[in-house]
Amino acid sequence: MHYILLESIVACMTSSSKLPALPSPESLKLAQHIRLNQDRLRRLVRASGAAQELSRTQEAVLSLLDRQGSLTTADLAKRENLRPQSMGTVVADLLGLGFVVKSPHPTDRRRELVSLTPAGQAEVTRISLIRDQDLAVLFDARFARQDRALIRKALELLDALAEDARE
Repeated sequence: MHYILLESIVACMTSSSKLPALPSPESLKLAQHIRLNQDRLRRLVRASGAAQELSRTQEAVLSLLDRQGSLTTADLAKRENLRPQSMGTVVADLLGLGFVVKSPHPTDRRRELVSLTPAGQAEVTRISLIRDQDLAVLFDARFARQDRALIRKALELLDALAEDARE
């Protein structure tokens, strides 16, 4: 789940008005290194085959609905940078799998909200657990206890940074 934390840190870092306009060269290199490693780790964990029956976009939609709650197809398309028609196909596939349901929008009868079903929630949980376990196995295989302690400390610092950026 820490790769999700890194995503939120990067998002907070780019949206916070408290941060200086021009970072130091050292901090810029550090930020780039974190972002590149975050991307590599995300690809590595996704390659585990946890959700072979789901496309990356389908999985992203389930994850987004898990984090954000119900959204319209247009909102999903905007957040995933897809055309609404393309997102409509993704949502239709997820409906067919029983992972999402549509319900009337409370204030606009022309729109529908897409929400996770219990099966969709279970799928998000299943995929997250498999990915977390796969990453933990890699940690155990690659890092000694003291190295894992250093990683834990670095994550504590990144957690604090993310909290500071939210304020």
